[in-house]
Amino acid sequence: MNVRATLILGCSSLWIFHQLLAVESDLRTSVRSATERFLKQAGIATSSQRADAAYLALPGSPFNSLSLFGQDDRISVSIPVIGESAHPQPLVRVFEFGLERLPHDSSDFLEAAADILWLGITTDLHFVQAFSEAHLYFGLATRQEWTTPNSWGVDILIDTDQDGTDDYRLSASNSGTAAGGNNTDTFITIVANLETKERVSDSLVNVLPPDQADTKLFNNNVMILPVSYGSLGLSVESARFDYEVRTIVRDSLGDEIGGGSFDAANSVIDVTSTGLSGFPFHADGNPIQVSVSAAAAVAASAPASAAPLRLLLLHHSNADSERAEVVSLHLPADLEIARFGGDLQPVEIGSDFSSPLQVKATERNAQGVGVVGVTFSAPLSGVSGTFADGSVLFSTVTSGDGLATSSRFTANLLPGSFQVIAAGAGVPGQIEFELTNNPALVPVCPGDINGDQARDLLDLILMLRDISGKAPLAKCPVGS
Repeated sequence: MNVRATLILGCSSLWIFHQLLAVESDLRTSVRSATERFLKQAGIATSSQRADAAYLALPGSPFNSLSLFGQDDRISVSIPVIGESAHPQPLVRVFEFGLERLPHDSSDFLEAAADILWLGITTDLHFVQAFSEAHLYFGLATRQEWTTPNSWGVDILIDTDQDGTDDYRLSASNSGTAAGGNNTDTFITIVANLETKERVSDSLVNVLPPDQADTKLFNNNVMILPVSYGSLGLSVESARFDYEVRTIVRDSLGDEIGGGSFDAANSVIDVTSTGLSGFPFHADGNPIQVSVSAAAAVAASAPASAAPLRLLLLHHSNADSERAEVVSLHLPADLEIARFGGDLQPVEIGSDFSSPLQVKATERNAQGVGVVGVTFSAPLSGVSGTFADGSVLFSTVTSGDGLATSSRFTANLLPGSFQVIAAGAGVPGQIEFELTNNPALVPVCPGDINGDQARDLLDLILMLRDISGKAPLAKCPVGS
């Protein structure tokens, strides 16, 4: 079984997770110590700027939408995840979407394992709040599983001054060959300065050592390559860089994708502040809490016609074809809501309106957007009505086609006209539904009343007419 975001429609379900790793509150310190211990035991010199964090990854599924909500520049979004997993401690990573490539048609096992699908990137700067301690994390998904990372190679080429010439190469290597010896099953990231030819070890591939977590590096098609800001010479003043990724098979180029760019000082998303002990990983099956910088998203976005911000979710414990999915995040400016049904309805007081209230959320290209929170609000007092639960408020989310539908709505006992307001979470503006509670028919006929009652009845009719603009009618037998 597999864990997926609920935004992914028609996919295998994942698991509602109970509890993440049983690790102490100083996990970052313990991981750093364990990482340094692994590298020292392998005889590898460590860089003065180390990367310590945790990821896990995967590939292949459709794009789906989620709306953002918030009051200021940092927008909070909760990505719901459902399903089941046989793994006792499944983890999920979240990355800002970086690069993608259409798969090649190759029957060669190694070539397919090195065929790049998606690459994402994130940072823990928001958590550590210091360039000297911050790290980048590249999440890679390929088309097919590899048996061991020893069977192929991956390089991320980084142009830190954006002059068109690569300055650093980030690679994955086993600790044995990195130290000049034989292959081992411990994999690390190596940073090579392409000008000075200096090479330094930086971190464990997939970050966490095996005594901390099962990161599924073998028999998988995902990999996390961490690197410290210091190893790349990044600074506050020089934080934006370009990057590309390539794979190596049998000492030849396997695949490559270029054109990536990232601002290490102003990342769009923050997943470490809500991750376990400041790491960019979360318990798979629980809602994933992500903080998005609206200003950074707008600055990083293409023209208005471009697709919304996308995130790459990596479920490293899932089956081969279910380890990666892409979620589209719509900023409030990308969305609008409009009435779709239920407006201009009259009904007799105390009765149900014939149609529920409906709105539709769409993006700029008029495509319906799912999982947008919508709240319908009726007046708290006076002429109004209530939803099926007896409340004047009803909250829901839009379906995959962008529709949000209220529950049954019932007029109260006061005649008159009123408005029900619909608002989308984080979506500018609001929608008004014009509804009318008509007075009930007065079931009194002339033969049933005396003179005084007739005058009282006439007064009541006039009063109701003043309130509603319509005089109630009584249907009486002929001759009454």
